[in-house]
Amino acid sequence: MEPIIKGAIPVLPAADTAKSLKWWTEICGFTETFRDATPPNYAGINRGEAFLHIAGMSDKELARKVGDQTMVRIAVQGIEAMYAEYKDAGEKCIPTAHCKPRRGERRVRRD
Repeated sequence: MEPIIKGAIPVLPAADTAKSLKWWTEICGFTETFRDATPPNYAGINRGEAFLHIAGMSDKELARKVGDQTMVRIAVQGIEAMYAEYKDAGEKCIPTAHCKPRRGERRVRRD
C-alpha cells in the first residue's frame, strides 16, 4: 500500500510566542490546542480544519527575518464573514500589490 499524506502542519517562527499566540487566538479566532509551558515556547492552534504550530526562537532578529519569509495560505469558506471579524478587531486586510487574490481569497497582514 502506498503511503497517503493526510495533511501538514506549518510551524511558524515567533520572536515572542505568547504575543503571537495571543494574536492568532484573539484576532484570528483560532483556538489554542496545546502549549509546552507558561509562558509558551511552542504551542498549537486550530480553527476549523486549519492546524498551525508556533515555535519560539531564541534569536529574535532571526525569528523576525524567517517570519517575514514565511507564508501560510488558509482556504476559507465564507471569506466575507472572516474579513468582517478582522475589520471588527481593527486589523487591515489588503490584497498584495504583486499578486491578485483568487476569487474568495483575502491576504491578511499584521502591521
